[in-house]
Amino acid sequence: MDLDAVVGLEEQLLAQGHAEGYQDGLRLGRQEGRETGLEHGFMIGDELGFMWGCAVAWQQVIQAATSSRFSPRASKAVLQLQQLISDFPIANPEDERFDSLLSHIRARFRLTCSLMSQPHLALHSHPAQQSSSLEF
Repeated sequence: MDLDAVVGLEEQLLAQGHAEGYQDGLRLGRQEGRETGLEHGFMIGDELGFMWGCAVAWQQVIQAATSSRFSPRASKAVLQLQQLISDFPIANPEDERFDSLLSHIRARFRLTCSLMSQPHLALHSHPAQQSSSLEF
């Protein structure tokens, strides 16, 4: 076997390895991207669900209150929070306003918590984080 054949074989094997690696990268990249997207989507949905549940509970507390314990501003903030959450583009995460709307909802939630005398209310843990700490 002469030197040209060895060099040609090396280049051929390098090209073949590159092509196989590229195809594996495409396949695994899509799979990892899907898994990451599902996990991130679940966390956002969990957070929005928590805020929605708080807003519904606050609305019921405000309606059941016999005195003027809660200001009209608090009632308005709860309704605005519910409206923002219901308008959130869950079906279209590629919406250009996705991140800004989520930030606005979080800010409105913090304001509403303060108006409802719950300034430190927050969703602290996600089930995905809890399950990753399990060991067998």
